[in-house]
Amino acid sequence: MVWSAWDSAWADGFAVAKDYAAVHGHFLPPTHAVWGGGGGWAIGTWAKNQRAAARKTRENAERRSAGENRACRTSASSPRAAWTPWTPLIRAGARHGASTGNAASR
Repeated sequence: MVWSAWDSAWADGFAVAKDYAAVHGHFLPPTHAVWGGGGGWAIGTWAKNQRAAARKTRENAERRSAGENRACRTSASSPRAAWTPWTPLIRAGARHGASTGNAASR
């Protein structure tokens, strides 16, 4: 079995969430809530992030079911479809003869 820091952090957060819910009778911690031993776990922030991830997953599933197959909402034929924050630098370098290859592979 491969150890995953992501899975381990999620399992730790879930254990603290169950403890918080058992004590309070609900799991609606404020975003600044800290719970658990050993300095505490930022359970409020953890819960906020889990809810945001669930919301994003649900929105992506709705987009896929509507026929959208990309995270980018622009048309594939649009010149901005492949735009990234680095695009202007890459284009400027290409105009001046710079290589876009990885420096470590040269």
